[in-house]
Amino acid sequence: MDTSQVRKLLDPQFGKIGKSSGEQLWAHHFASYTVVRAFAQRVPNLSDRERLWLELSALTHDIGKMREEWQRKILTHPESLPPHKPEQEETEEYLLKHADGLGLTADDRKAVWDITRTHHYVSKSDLQQASIDRLGFLVYLFMRADHIASMDQPNLDYLAELNDFYNDRGVAFTAFEFSRFPSPTSYLVLHQALKAYKEAGWDILTVCEAGTIFIGTPKTPLPEKDQLTESISDEFLKQSLRFQKPDARNFTKDLLSGMSVEHPLAYLETHGAEIKDDLGDAIKKPLLFLKLCKELLDKNNQITDKILREFPVLDILRS
Repeated sequence: MDTSQVRKLLDPQFGKIGKSSGEQLWAHHFASYTVVRAFAQRVPNLSDRERLWLELSALTHDIGKMREEWQRKILTHPESLPPHKPEQEETEEYLLKHADGLGLTADDRKAVWDITRTHHYVSKSDLQQASIDRLGFLVYLFMRADHIASMDQPNLDYLAELNDFYNDRGVAFTAFEFSRFPSPTSYLVLHQALKAYKEAGWDILTVCEAGTIFIGTPKTPLPEKDQLTESISDEFLKQSLRFQKPDARNFTKDLLSGMSVEHPLAYLETHGAEIKDDLGDAIKKPLLFLKLCKELLDKNNQITDKILREFPVLDILRS
């Protein structure tokens, strides 16, 4: 499905509450859809039609919550919510109206309903009444994907259970966690982790407040811990140095202070474009050049008496 079709399926759900936390129904369905889509692409022996059924199930499995009674109860009595399992007619009507561009057959719509009505539990009678042969396998995948999409933080025990089932099928799961509360620093760490895992060959299933869950193969390597730690440290340094803007107009104010004194090369790399522009300015160029020379040499104890005797011109940097 393309983005416009996904949007068309989700449009009627805007403004409807999906969970007692206040999460919007469309947001939960879209989260489930992104997980199901990534999950299904990795699982072998799924047909294109089965993948479509799973994606449609993700976008519609809780449409029973759109009922007026359920919406009223979630606001007034969330402890006693009515059932929300969608009826077959309800699901088929929704798909006829909002998925009309996908060329769905009656069998397709029935298959989606078979998956959505059993996404919490599959009984023996459900399997007997199903219109699709592999209902149990498809529902197992969908239930796991829906659970992952609802996680507030990675559940490593749950992922271990999934690995036990799917590793022999060429699919593996892993997670990156951090214990720090959400903050700019947390998101910096997360950004670097996402980059490292994606470069290693992992796909993102979902991003939680305290980490991320990935999907790959049993042979997909994990990022090297030391390299990941170093990349996080380098990015933290880079972002911190961004706040120390070079000022070529004030010769009495230090360019290098704090972290930039210890990491002058990182400072120059961070502000390279600005410094090059200023060095190309006829007015700023002399001051900035002398200022950089003075601080890079002096603050690293490079302007010694011996050096000054050999290169007396450098004494101008101290004047």
